[in-house]
Amino acid sequence: LGDVPILQEFATNSPSIYGHSNAALGAGVGAVDYRTPSVLQSFSSAGPTPILFDTAGNRLPVADIRQQPRFVAPDNVDTTFLGSDVDRNGFPNFRGTSAAAPNTAAVAALMLQVAPGTNPLELYTALGRGAVDIGVPGFDSDSGFGLIQADRAVGILRLFDPNFYLAMYPDVAQAVTRGAFRSGLQHFLEFGQFEGRNPSSRFSN
Repeated sequence: LGDVPILQEFATNSPSIYGHSNAALGAGVGAVDYRTPSVLQSFSSAGPTPILFDTAGNRLPVADIRQQPRFVAPDNVDTTFLGSDVDRNGFPNFRGTSAAAPNTAAVAALMLQVAPGTNPLELYTALGRGAVDIGVPGFDSDSGFGLIQADRAVGILRLFDPNFYLAMYPDVAQAVTRGAFRSGLQHFLEFGQFEGRNPSSRFSN
């Protein structure tokens, strides 16, 4: 057609997550419609996008493969000013991962209210442990650890008593001192709960 370009797109099924969402200490968040929470939105980005170069531009000997997105959260929820009223209830609905990410941040804020001082990786781990798996069992590069559940994530931190845990399990305290774990909470989330260890005097595994 002369000088008119023809744009073509091909479904390569390749990773599409990039930038801040793929940062080492970041949390990429996928999106599901709140009305169909077990189905990913078509625009929800997939991982893993390998990191091939360090911050100085040097090629890494082995690509850094990151577990992103970490989880998914609902979008298309009601707002007072943004979007279109797709569910016909009088309020506009905000669609996109730009809606799912703030919903996740709101849950993280509630978690910090319950357990001030919890670091980002511990928040991510608790959100992942409390999530409902919606893809293949375990982590997958489309939905991460699954759909976050605010009540479960907050409940995990509400039950945990760091002083009790380290005093009750000296081996964990020693491991934290050696730097094998950042905290007792990290140990409990990754190992302790599956070993039958109690998170506090208020709960028995």
